[in-house]
Amino acid sequence: MEKLLDPKIDFIFKNIFGNKTSPNILISLLNAVLGYKEETKKITEITIDDSFIKKENIDDKFSILDIKATLSDGTRVNIEMQIIDQYDMKKRSLYYLSRLYSEQLKQGDEYKKLNGAIGINILNFNLLSNDRYHNRYLFKESETNEVFTDLMQIHIIELPKFKKEPSEIKDELESWVEFLKEPSAEVVEMLSKKVPEIIEAFEVLKVVSSNEETRRDAEIRIKAMSDKASSLAGAKKEGEYQKSLSVAKVSLENGLSMDMIAKITGLELSVIEKLQKELELKNN
Repeated sequence: MEKLLDPKIDFIFKNIFGNKTSPNILISLLNAVLGYKEETKKITEITIDDSFIKKENIDDKFSILDIKATLSDGTRVNIEMQIIDQYDMKKRSLYYLSRLYSEQLKQGDEYKKLNGAIGINILNFNLLSNDRYHNRYLFKESETNEVFTDLMQIHIIELPKFKKEPSEIKDELESWVEFLKEPSAEVVEMLSKKVPEIIEAFEVLKVVSSNEETRRDAEIRIKAMSDKASSLAGAKKEGEYQKSLSVAKVSLENGLSMDMIAKITGLELSVIEKLQKELELKNN
């Protein structure tokens, strides 16, 4: 059997969980993330939006291959798998959540028609400063923690923070997280005892992994994501450098010594000396 593709690659993730012919996979994941254990609250029906992946999106490093679905009570859900840090996750999460909420209304509709909106971001990097792998955010009063509304909520799942061994896994969400991290046949067999739908997800993964065209597309997608990661890292580094230069200029203008400025900014003395000469020329 061909080596399995990584289910964390966004378009592979979408093939598995955004599959209209196997909605039970997404239903199981959502029940696990949202913590719906009571039979009366559990999701049993779902409408998955058109999950067709346009060919040109595979090598487009800026395309977002997310999954949108509607629960039976009208709640809209957006699920996004991000394998690289794009340095804008918090703002993007708020933007997509607000759009998911507001797009429910057409011109002239009453606000009472609005249903809930849930954003689920599964990340292959760490975003938050705490050590919990799953965090849920609601609108709350800052001092009393009184919930203003749960109509809008964001779930952040950070895969690197989950470090349990397969034998230590206790619940459905932990099982799905482990599947995304290690979808081997042995691990899947163990996990499926708690979550039978994982077998179904594994079968879908095997099918897409055996398709040569899909394997080529996966390589293209990984390269596109790597190129974007390198570009973003370079831009971030350049931004930090320019910020250090600005701090150094202000410090020179205020009479701080070059040695002190080097310690504050991390810049080389030669760079600071050059800045000093530029300032002297400007002032003369």
